Amino acid sequence: IIGRSYDVSSDRRIQEELSEEAKRDPLTRLYNKVAASGEVERILKSEPEKQHVLFLIDIDNFKRINDTFGHTVGDTVITDIAGVLQSQFQETDVTARVGGDEFLALMRDVAPKEAEACAAALGREARKKLIGDDAIVEVTLSIGMAVYGEDGRDYETLFAMADRAMYA
Repeated sequence: IIGRSYDVSSDRRIQEELSEEAKRDPLTRLYNKVAASGEVERILKSEPEKQHVLFLIDIDNFKRINDTFGHTVGDTVITDIAGVLQSQFQETDVTARVGGDEFLALMRDVAPKEAEACAAALGREARKKLIGDDAIVEVTLSIGMAVYGEDGRDYETLFAMADRAMYA
């Protein structure tokens, strides 16, 4: 018998790193929309007895920020908001960038009152003024929340309810 053996551990590690990279938004390093929906669905199915809250977060008047200060400043605002999300949510929660200026977070096993306090803190932490040549733009967030069990029992329903709440 003649054979060869190869150590494929480095190939496997590279493959895992590429797989993880594909799940991340390149600017913020948060989950992207596809990965976030999969993670949220997985959590909802594995922890159906717990109460979770899905947040949708939008940067208000983001187009005005880009138009007034440029895309580099716009990107900085997006990364700043991503940092605020990472500081307000735990590592076991899901945080994602799901659109140009839209973010998602799933707060696991939490009471709605605690989630409301988190939303208020998010709004406070993200608020800032951008001052440039003859222009002042305030960075604020619109935040919508949907409670698992009360507002829906799957990702799509919770997303739609949080989106509706965000625009209200």
